[in-house]
Amino acid sequence: ELARMLIDQGASCALVETSRVRRDRETFGEDREAWARAAFKGKTFFQDHADAVAGVEAAAMEVGMGPIWIFGFSLGGIHAVLAAGSDGLSFTPAGIALGGSGYRIRSGAENDLTLPILDSMPGSDTLIEAAGRLRAERLVSFYGSLDSTFPEDTCRRLVELAPLPQEKKNFIVIEGADHAFRSLKGNPSLKPLEMISSRLAPLLF
Repeated sequence: ELARMLIDQGASCALVETSRVRRDRETFGEDREAWARAAFKGKTFFQDHADAVAGVEAAAMEVGMGPIWIFGFSLGGIHAVLAAGSDGLSFTPAGIALGGSGYRIRSGAENDLTLPILDSMPGSDTLIEAAGRLRAERLVSFYGSLDSTFPEDTCRRLVELAPLPQEKKNFIVIEGADHAFRSLKGNPSLKPLEMISSRLAPLLF
C-alpha cells in the first residue's frame, strides 16, 4: 500500500522480498507465527541479510544514476542500518527510511526471537555500532506510538547515533499507530501509511 501511495506521488518503487520455503501465506490465515516458521524454516539472519542486500543492489542497478532511498520496515530496517553501516552497499543511499525498527524488542515480545531468522539475530551492540557508521545523505524513522514490538527509545536511538547533521535526520511518531502502521487507535486504517507517505514524499525529490 505504501509503495502505491508513493508511486501516486511520482516515485518509482521496487519491493525486495527475501527467499523463503513457502509463499502461500494465505494458507495460514491470521496465524503469523505458523507462517513464519514454515516459510523461513532453517534460514539464518545473515542469509536473510544477504538476500536483502542483493535485492537492493539489483533495484539500484535498474535505477542507474538516480537518487536511491531504502525503506526498511521492522526487520527490513535492521537490514538497512546494518548494510548502510558497513561495506554492504556499493553506493551511498540518498536516504534511508525506517519503520518500526529498533535495536532491542520489548520484553513482552521476546517469544518472537524464537522464530527463524530472528533466532540468529546479532546482538544489540552490532546494530548500535552500525548506526554510528551509517552512510546516507538523509535518515528518517517512523514509529507508531502503540508499537508493541520495539520501545520508542530503542528506535529513536538509532537516529541519534547516525553521523549526519541534525537537519538531515528525523524521528517521527505516528500517534495511535501500531507496529505495522495498519491500525489507528486500535481500528484497521490506512491513515498511518498515508501519514508516512505525506511526510516521506517531499524528501524524495
